[in-house]
Amino acid sequence: MPKDKKDEARKISLELMSRYEGQEDNVLKVLTIAAERGRFDEGITRLTKYDEDNKGRKLGKLNRSYVRGVMKDELRYFLDRVEFSEVNPNFPRRIRDICENPDAIREMLFFYECADDLSSHPETSKAD
Repeated sequence: MPKDKKDEARKISLELMSRYEGQEDNVLKVLTIAAERGRFDEGITRLTKYDEDNKGRKLGKLNRSYVRGVMKDELRYFLDRVEFSEVNPNFPRRIRDICENPDAIREMLFFYECADDLSSHPETSKAD
């Protein structure tokens, strides 16, 4: 990648990371996968669109910390429990913390699905 493109990519990456406080590593993961597949612009578009479509979410580091390290299938299970109002009050505190943050669950699932989708498709264009 030419130096001017790298500088621009770095600037865009930092701006996107500031939108996802506490999820900086996931933003970088999505952008790295996208860049490796020649789909950096698509990665930027997806992250920007998700942020703009979900402006009402009130997530900070603490909210996002509850879902970090939780596997995709577990997050789907917890989200189902929340959406069907089946959160058992006897669940361990860690699980109740996760279930009390459905926006954070949805956001983490977005990162998983975006990274999976970008990595599952072959390179669509050659990088300059």
